[in-house]
Amino acid sequence: MLGPTLKGIHLVDDPYEKPYGEQHDVIWDGLGIFDYVIVPHYKSEHFESDAIEEVVQYLIENKIFFIALRDGEIIVIE
Repeated sequence: MLGPTLKGIHLVDDPYEKPYGEQHDVIWDGLGIFDYVIVPHYKSEHFESDAIEEVVQYLIENKIFFIALRDGEIIVIE
């Protein structure tokens, strides 16, 4: 996660689903390379798109800066 946190995304992807076993704790902090959370599949034809609306609401309510992307959109950093 290049943003500051995984919070919000937990509404779509269960952080407690641990493919590598129980010995690993959930790390909520991102790498902090970006100062915003990237929210994919916003208002798209993706099966998680409805749940992404909940993520956006969570981020707004918790004052977490984000950029929502529709499928096919990109962020260009120069």
